[in-house]
Amino acid sequence: MQNNVIEILLNTANKFPDKNAIIHKDDKISYAQLNDEVKQFAAYLQNKGVKKEDRVLIFVPISINLYRTIMAVNYIGATAVVLDEWVSLKRMELCCQIAKCHAIITIPKAKILYLFSSYLRRIPLKLSTNYSKKTESLETPVKTNDEDTSLITFTTGSTGIPKAAKRTFGFLYEQLKALQIELNPTENNITLLTLPIFTFMNMALGATTIVESINQKNPDKYDFNKLYKSLDTNKVNSIICSPSYILTFAKYCLAHNISLLHLKSIFTGGAPIFPEDARILQNAFPNCNTLLLYGSTEAEPISSISAKDLSSENILVDNGLNVGKVYVGIRVKIIKYIDAPIILEENGTLNSYELPVGITGEIIVSGDHVLKEYFNAELFERNKIIEHGTIWHRTADAGFFNKNGNLFLCGRAKILITKNEKQFSPFVLESVLKSIAGVNIGTILQQNNNIIAVLEVSRAADKKSVLEKVKALKYSFDAVKFIKRIPRDSRHYSKIDYEALRKQC
Repeated sequence: MQNNVIEILLNTANKFPDKNAIIHKDDKISYAQLNDEVKQFAAYLQNKGVKKEDRVLIFVPISINLYRTIMAVNYIGATAVVLDEWVSLKRMELCCQIAKCHAIITIPKAKILYLFSSYLRRIPLKLSTNYSKKTESLETPVKTNDEDTSLITFTTGSTGIPKAAKRTFGFLYEQLKALQIELNPTENNITLLTLPIFTFMNMALGATTIVESINQKNPDKYDFNKLYKSLDTNKVNSIICSPSYILTFAKYCLAHNISLLHLKSIFTGGAPIFPEDARILQNAFPNCNTLLLYGSTEAEPISSISAKDLSSENILVDNGLNVGKVYVGIRVKIIKYIDAPIILEENGTLNSYELPVGITGEIIVSGDHVLKEYFNAELFERNKIIEHGTIWHRTADAGFFNKNGNLFLCGRAKILITKNEKQFSPFVLESVLKSIAGVNIGTILQQNNNIIAVLEVSRAADKKSVLEKVKALKYSFDAVKFIKRIPRDSRHYSKIDYEALRKQC
């Protein structure tokens, strides 16, 4: 694999010039054409005053346009600052304050945002994805090294402040290499993608990527009949997407008796998949190798397990969710959770913090594909630990290893509940509550030393029946509360936003 995204494109364009690189709706582009357009757009950006190391905010929907723009920015050695297309204006402005961008690139109709945001108006260069195809090409990319920043992406911090993940060219290469080892894709893949970073992995191989733009908050409103036709027409053999998306599609396939015989592999991650979810995936796609990845923006992948293996388990057997075997290129430790920075003395070690097999604590990781720094540097101390020069990332997830070496996830470390010297994991109970007919999603909260079950049920649900089943569980909840909608994360719409939920309750 080449060591940056520009070399990836240049090498693949030489090897597979006529092969489709990206397909989006009715548009498609070959590797040779993408290469030419990146060179032209890079020249346009350079002529407009964008320079090496400038941070360029890219607010472009998922499309061929998005990837051409990211690569053109990297081609001239600048940094692409990428936001999710469903991001709110308030969050966009917060990200702008953090990244301090020199330029912004939008599609023409998005320029209306400037009327509503003083932060966007202050960005010196305001550019469009439209440019003259008669523009000269920049034939030689600006030289970069492993320490130069390729991408800045944002993930939600525990304080609500977006964490600006600083992906250097060197880090991005290691991350793509790790994903390639774990997923084992080939140049023959025709892959449907809703997770943008994986596109560069496909490009390194010369595979074809079909990109989908969906509203993660409402995956059930997506036109899955249209998706099915696209998968069938393009003979898609691989899908990489978020759990909420693939589970909604799996239920659609089961309800409409749809079989996708050409589909051979599914990879999903970004939020937990429970055993009952794995069974749905197995039933909908029985001929697929379905791999469930555990990881985060800062460390992807950490571990993986097949849907087949998980579907045969009960989450309560070990009081946690089995997320499989740890990726060979990463180190994982379980330490005592401390809701504060962990700063070791110069020659200090983590030995006194480490917990034995079977004991739940915070999951920390280190490795070449684990993020070393944030652009907003003040977050480093809270999220990283330095041990003899090794940087460990604190995932803020609770978990443990069992005696067979499998990693088990118990949810966010901060939300573990202790009552009468007994520990409760909301994460584990969410699986139990979700298994009750009529419950869309449920969790527990602790209020004034009381444990309350909070449930979101379907419109057709019999609340009286649901209540009886909840009370029949072996857990003695102090109260049960029904609410219209339990808030989820804005990125994958799969994880519960506990802070927002507490405010609702």
